Amino acid sequence: MNKENCTKRPTRLYKQEEVEDQPEQYVLIGKDGDGEDVQLLTVHHEGVEWDQFEANAELIAEAFNVLHDRGYTPLELIEHKGILIAALENTLRVLVTPKGFPNASHRTTEQQAAYDQAREAILRTTR
Repeated sequence: MNKENCTKRPTRLYKQEEVEDQPEQYVLIGKDGDGEDVQLLTVHHEGVEWDQFEANAELIAEAFNVLHDRGYTPLELIEHKGILIAALENTLRVLVTPKGFPNASHRTTEQQAAYDQAREAILRTTR
């Protein structure tokens, strides 16, 4: 997926009632480059329960808005979560001693490396 081609503005979900032959559906609305509303996606209610259909439409809208707000796709967020967990687990394993958290002048090389890894992971995933 090329996220650079995705909508860069917030989106909203609009419930479109049944009209003539068309069933109820959700329409994902975004803004074009001029700030005008544009229809990005239509989610139809076919073959699933209404609650599930509504939840799926909300999830799609949320994914667009997370990309807009944070600049990350859902898969990138999963990757960043893994990086943070690994760094923090290593930090807890190496850095915290029975006497507590040593200050910089009393850390071993391994403790300093764990501290640096955790700091880098936090910086990379919270930009």
